[in-house]
Amino acid sequence: MQVLTRRGPRRGPAGGAPAAQSTHGLAYMPALDGVRAFAVLGVMAYHSGLSFLPAGFFGVDAFFVLSGFLITTLLVTEWSGTASVALGGFWARRARRLLPALLVMLVFVVLYARFVAAPGTYPGLRWDSIATLFYSANWRYIVAGQSYFALTGPVSPLLHTWSLAIEEQFYIAWPIVVLLVMRVCRRDTARGLRTLLGVSVAGALGSALEMALVFTPGTDPTRVYFGTDTHAQCLLVGAALASGLALWRRRPAAEVARRARVVLAGAGVAGVGVCAWAWSQLQYGQTFVFRGGFLLVSLSVAAVILSAVLVPAGVVSRGLAWAPLRYIGRISYGMYLWHFPLDIALTGTRVGVTGTPLFLVRTAVTIAVSTVSFYAVERPIRTRAVLSAVRARVVTPAAVAATAAVIVAATVPSGAAVGSPPVGGGGATVPETGVPASLAHAPVRVLVLGDSVALSMGVGLVDAEPKYHIVADDLAILGCGVAEGPKVWQDVHGQEEEVPVAYPCRPVPKHGAVPWTTAWPSWIGAVHPNVVVLLAGRWEVSDRIYKGRRTNILAPAYAAYVKAQLERAVTIGTSTGARMVLMTAPCYDSGEQPDGAPFPEDQLSRVERYNDLVRQVAAEHPSSVTVQDLFSMVCPGGAFTPTYDGAQLRSADGIHFDQAAGTGAALLASRILPLWEQVGHEQEAAGGQVLTTPLPTRLSPP
Repeated sequence: MQVLTRRGPRRGPAGGAPAAQSTHGLAYMPALDGVRAFAVLGVMAYHSGLSFLPAGFFGVDAFFVLSGFLITTLLVTEWSGTASVALGGFWARRARRLLPALLVMLVFVVLYARFVAAPGTYPGLRWDSIATLFYSANWRYIVAGQSYFALTGPVSPLLHTWSLAIEEQFYIAWPIVVLLVMRVCRRDTARGLRTLLGVSVAGALGSALEMALVFTPGTDPTRVYFGTDTHAQCLLVGAALASGLALWRRRPAAEVARRARVVLAGAGVAGVGVCAWAWSQLQYGQTFVFRGGFLLVSLSVAAVILSAVLVPAGVVSRGLAWAPLRYIGRISYGMYLWHFPLDIALTGTRVGVTGTPLFLVRTAVTIAVSTVSFYAVERPIRTRAVLSAVRARVVTPAAVAATAAVIVAATVPSGAAVGSPPVGGGGATVPETGVPASLAHAPVRVLVLGDSVALSMGVGLVDAEPKYHIVADDLAILGCGVAEGPKVWQDVHGQEEEVPVAYPCRPVPKHGAVPWTTAWPSWIGAVHPNVVVLLAGRWEVSDRIYKGRRTNILAPAYAAYVKAQLERAVTIGTSTGARMVLMTAPCYDSGEQPDGAPFPEDQLSRVERYNDLVRQVAAEHPSSVTVQDLFSMVCPGGAFTPTYDGAQLRSADGIHFDQAAGTGAALLASRILPLWEQVGHEQEAAGGQVLTTPLPTRLSPP
């Protein structure tokens, strides 16, 4: 984005380029800096999880509309003055405006990830950084499946650069469109503007329609949110406004009559009102947001811009021109660049506060850093005080290459972490039994059940299983704990949403899905295991909807329900004579909520309550159920540790086990598998099925 000014160009978060003044240009409009200020503060409030602004993400769309308006005004102005558009010069000015601060931010992020963040926290950061550097981050995140509305765990500190990518793609494509349209209508500029207006309107409507058609209620909307095609509507609304205004100004007496000023001032007030309602009342998961909401907000922002431009003395213009807002608008590009990485660095734990106080601390630091960026990096380079146009042609490619080299070097996987606290010595003691020698090396068939934590554990144990004569079928599935019913989840921006139904435990082709109580008997019948291992707990410690009310496992009634479900699990698991191993749930550390508070699922009291229930159920079935204390193995002293003997144990999300070779559950194989083998041999000695070689084929995971 940019603002045209009599004193020279002034630009905001989307960038901008200088332009000569003409009858079709814009003098500096202080109110437009105010629009930028509200836009960036709205986005920052949203990313900090402030509940009073659940749709602060619309701030990005305000940037888009303003950018489309100003860029189109710039291009039309240049055409009106020269009958051409110098594409090379335009793109060079874009690079001069946008790249310097971006390069500095990228270097900071990769160095922070390398030297401050825990090893393995951002495994995809190299490609996130490269995509950001070349303005393709939005498609990178779409292809990689990176949700903008992730639940828990560390989010890429560059996730916010998706919007910069869309804007830069617009900057590349739109000037070409404008040039082609105006060249086709070279002899009639008014006709060219009418055509450009038509293209802009058609493009905006087409983009909005595509978003509405592609969006599927109840699913992750990241694809339609990140897509250049679906989000271009906001930029094109701004382009349509610029084209229409340029066309109007070609009239012989393009002055705003008194009555028209009243109408335009009212339109500006209405636009502010609609934006305030949308930002404070809508939420990203609502169907209306993706089926007309973005277009409505874009039109409302356009009304505010039109009012500010044509009625500079109006109440909206004067309010937006308040000096503090103007200053924030002036440095808003830097604020947008820096706020998200700084939010990740300035956690509630480090700062010592949460909620609104944490937001204020983050905002103050962001303003300070952005001020330095503006005066030390952005403005000197933009005004050519430190870098001439000729030198820029050499320095810019070199700076980009150097930044890419730093990214690659800083994201080379480091060696194993050193100095990590050792994993605790808990676990089940392998019982001393009189297993016949003939069974000492007999194969033991194991069925692993549970949620995604169990799945990640099972994957890590595969290579070590032959050593302990184990043939394991890992049929654990995402979300497949023992508790059923709706779960209340919280997205990465602090918004809550109730999952309407329980996660199905078994996707069955052509037959929909079935719950675990139906799936388990069929799996057990197919596998004929000696041992059934259950690792659950993550979903059981989450906030749930039980009997129509929100609750959690610390409530006695819901704890009793979870215990009853564990009893059902034991009944099904031992129904064919198999023995059962109930594993205690590990502790979790999935980071902080946007407001700096910990996620409720990570509360140690909840995990301990679930594990108490596991022990109670096992104690009631001493002959068929054994407890394996995974919690004590991986959480020494009840504290989360991501490593084991200096190697990565847990994934970056703080929930699962790392699945890279030689890490994760593989590090614990010698402490987990002997018990499974022993229990299996006991079951065989008591009359259970003894497998023969060659070993049976494993059951394919669902």
